[in-house]
Amino acid sequence: MSQYNDKGVVLRGWRLGESDRIVVLLTAEHGKVRAVAKGVRKTKSKFGGRLELTSHVSFQMFEGRGELGIVTQAETIDRFVNLRNDPNLFASASAMLEVSDHFSLDQNKDVKRYEMLVGALRTLDENPAPLVLPAFLLKVLAHEGLEPHLDLCTRCQSSGPLVSIDYNEGGVLCEKCRRGRSVTERSIAVMRSILGGGLSMALAVEDNQVCSEVESIVHEAIEFHLERRLRSRKVIDQTWIEAYSSPFPDYESSIGAYEFPIDAYLGRIGEYVLEGLQGVEDLTSKPAILLEGLEDYAIPPEFAMADFMSLWPSSPVIKLPGVGHFCQEDAPEILVASILQFLKNNPIK
Repeated sequence: MSQYNDKGVVLRGWRLGESDRIVVLLTAEHGKVRAVAKGVRKTKSKFGGRLELTSHVSFQMFEGRGELGIVTQAETIDRFVNLRNDPNLFASASAMLEVSDHFSLDQNKDVKRYEMLVGALRTLDENPAPLVLPAFLLKVLAHEGLEPHLDLCTRCQSSGPLVSIDYNEGGVLCEKCRRGRSVTERSIAVMRSILGGGLSMALAVEDNQVCSEVESIVHEAIEFHLERRLRSRKVIDQTWIEAYSSPFPDYESSIGAYEFPIDAYLGRIGEYVLEGLQGVEDLTSKPAILLEGLEDYAIPPEFAMADFMSLWPSSPVIKLPGVGHFCQEDAPEILVASILQFLKNNPIK
């Protein structure tokens, strides 16, 4: 096996066995790589805490024969403490990681993409302006050659006034050709600044209406090209936490569930699923239905289902293509229909 040193950002990770973790990194010299970090989940691990989601590290790796390398050493370059302490900032950072993961090719060197991600995370950590995330996403689209055309009407090439934007058309449209969603001149100007070298000017914008419109347009554009919704856009709030912890009969048995939402963003969710169910064996004796989103970004389905099937081995499993971690958001009709059919087959006594 060959060995190399590189720098990278941890895009995602999940547990492997009792003490190891698989991590995916976007690196400076080797593109996106996947590796096993052995023993990082042990209490005495020398570098386990350095390979958390968003961590920017220098590392040493042995290349394996297959797709997975082996991380043998890691040193922190940026830990982004502010991102970890603020759920809203971490949600934005997670969206950056998710988009970078999607557009990056395995083992395909792209220094510009790596530098864009590191720069965006540093800016978000040190100067969390409202447009940091939209600016990053817009620049990612530009890097892929997918940025919206903002100077002239994409249909008739007139200079305006430009009043709408349509992603199928590839950019803004005049009043005569209008279709898609409305857009103000100020928002168009801000997006032009982001793409035209005026990033610092764009990040100084504080107008809530403009920031909200630009954010909405850019998120719609990135999701249009991804052909799915971003999994990381939801911000953690108390209602979300209570929704997950409510089935538990007392505080002690719900500790794991209270940690559940935060760790969804830290990429460690699977480690707490079974812990949260400790002491509530009566729940595992009840009929259950398991719904599996095949595009779950928080918990890879193959690992999540293994845990849940160990608790409800005879329960039906419904696999949902194109659905992520939030089945209730991505496929509400299928979710409701599945639950109703399940209740019909298992009437409450």
